[in-house]
Amino acid sequence: RDKIGVMFGCGSWYTNVTLADGSTEKLGKIVNQKMDVEVLSYDFESGQIVPRRVTNWFNNGKAEEFLHFKVDRAGSGTGRGHASLAMTRNHLIRTPVGWREAEDINVGDRVMLAQPRLLSDQQWEIVLGSLMGDGCLSPPVRQDSESARLRIGHGAQQSAYFDWKVSLLANIPHSRTVNGKGAAFVDFSPLAELHELRSAVYLGDGKKFLSEEYLKGLTPLSLAIWYMDDGSFSLRSKGLQQRTQGGSGRIEICVEAMSEGSQVRLRDYLHDTHGLDVRLRKAGAAAKAVLVFSTAATAKFQQLVAPYMAPCMAYKLLPRFHGRSMVTPQFVEPIMELMPARVTEIESKTDYPIMSRFDIEVEGSHNYFADGVMVHNSPETTTGGKALKFYASVRMDVQRIETLKDGTNTVDNRTRVKI
Repeated sequence: RDKIGVMFGCGSWYTNVTLADGSTEKLGKIVNQKMDVEVLSYDFESGQIVPRRVTNWFNNGKAEEFLHFKVDRAGSGTGRGHASLAMTRNHLIRTPVGWREAEDINVGDRVMLAQPRLLSDQQWEIVLGSLMGDGCLSPPVRQDSESARLRIGHGAQQSAYFDWKVSLLANIPHSRTVNGKGAAFVDFSPLAELHELRSAVYLGDGKKFLSEEYLKGLTPLSLAIWYMDDGSFSLRSKGLQQRTQGGSGRIEICVEAMSEGSQVRLRDYLHDTHGLDVRLRKAGAAAKAVLVFSTAATAKFQQLVAPYMAPCMAYKLLPRFHGRSMVTPQFVEPIMELMPARVTEIESKTDYPIMSRFDIEVEGSHNYFADGVMVHNSPETTTGGKALKFYASVRMDVQRIETLKDGTNTVDNRTRVKI
């Protein structure tokens, strides 16, 4: 079908529109005063949130009803923060699978919300390495919130390393605690940008799942964090060292917290990507899984990670790699990005003091943010075949998360489906 479908969705007078400077203004006021303002809008070509001028203003008369939405601001983590907007039933709201009319969105569904991304590239690398070691991603206080909280802990004997690591993440709000044994812990504020990572790593079996995509994201800094967290280094005796200029030794890194498939993928990644001779074995009475590096692989790995090691961790390096640490904190200004956020409440409203329907037209990108939630701008026509009423009733996001092998042959894929 290719009949014309006309969309006349609108918002209430009381819906806050996000302006270019991050402040908000009531939609009704913008329309009534025909305010010449720039609003934040999503540019599909660049994938960025950008300022755009309002080019037209619409008051479409009285509405019988608005749907009032509350949307969790995941970064708040406590349930106190939410976005609020009131739209007519046919207004288009952006979701992770495309545009949907307001009446087709239910409590628990996800919509796209502009939220600050706080982590720099360096900090993301640190998170990846920490998750492989002593770090974890826990849910926020509200466990249905689309965010995750990074937690890091180290024993009393590693206090200097703990302080060094926290200093690299110091711009993220956090709280520190020390238990009765002197172990230190830091809990960072929940971040929306970590939600998808947590979903990918924790599949519910109690082990950390590292996909091939996860491993591709590792950098020497990530590997250094992992090694400092969970690795041990045995320097060979003096007599044996005399045969090897600069000394030699062996690394072992515990991987018991990872799934068996992840252990194998990590071993293969180290071999295929970095040319390291590494094998898996069970160690100790508890038969915990460890990766054992050959002496040659140990030297090669330490050469790779030495510039990213904390100075207090020099004892985990061969003497010839001491003094190479060059890591300094790299912070960035928060950047607003689109992230999925869960709808927590929908209420029919018929008793607003002002029940008129308002909307605006936005230059170029034809969308704006209603208290941070991405919504379509005012009336336009679209072919019926492309209109929302002709969308599939259910959309599924299918992702490959693991390749299953029989020896070196690929025999199947493990997938995750989000509806």
